[in-house]
Amino acid sequence: MMKNLSLTIDYFNIKVDSTIGGVSAVTILNKCLTSGDAKWCSLISRDRLGTLWLLPEGKISAATQNIGTLATSGIDLGANYAYKLNAYGSLGLSMNGTLLKTYEVEQIVGDGKYDCVGLYNNAANCGQPSPKWRHKIRGNWNTPWDIDLAMTWRYFSKSDLEGTSNNPLLKSTVAPVESHFNAVNYIDFAASWNINKTFTLSGGINNLLDRDPPITSKYGQGVGNGNTFPSMYDALGRKLFINLSAKFK
Repeated sequence: MMKNLSLTIDYFNIKVDSTIGGVSAVTILNKCLTSGDAKWCSLISRDRLGTLWLLPEGKISAATQNIGTLATSGIDLGANYAYKLNAYGSLGLSMNGTLLKTYEVEQIVGDGKYDCVGLYNNAANCGQPSPKWRHKIRGNWNTPWDIDLAMTWRYFSKSDLEGTSNNPLLKSTVAPVESHFNAVNYIDFAASWNINKTFTLSGGINNLLDRDPPITSKYGQGVGNGNTFPSMYDALGRKLFINLSAKFK
């Protein structure tokens, strides 16, 4: 083994029953039309004109409830390496990545399952993208001049619109222009300066190359906004930050 090198591999396999989630209005309507079950039909309220859209009282209640199951599995990989530069400080390199093997959703028990790995759509189905692979690789230089520098590479593999899946629960007509998100790369830079024993000045730039986020019309409420998924992608582009901290004894 190499000196100052550490590696970790963790396998996870998680299943949750009676997950809390929402059933889409379209699913509720279809369930009512095909089964006539009061469980679904009671969630539909027509307006006084007999429609679901002309007046405010026409609605389908798609509130969250305990519904189906969620099961996910994958591998977390980690690596850390440090190298001394003698009079020039030290270098460090770290990597944390996740290989997602399965992300199975059974929205309603008995209706069948679908796997959301590498897929995205609105909040009712696969929701936020679930890239098959993602990682952060960070390199840092701890200089002997009370200055630390760091560069980070964030990566998300491509995601397809769930309608491109062969699973009949997801398959639908998809416009080619938004059939998938390309893989996304971000480069971040950070630095800190220990001015003295009391004050430290730090700052940096996230999304150094000002990459635009992937855009789609299929974004879900709660996890999506501005035609993208800001909880995963950098919706505002390049971001600069600076901080001055003081430590008193």
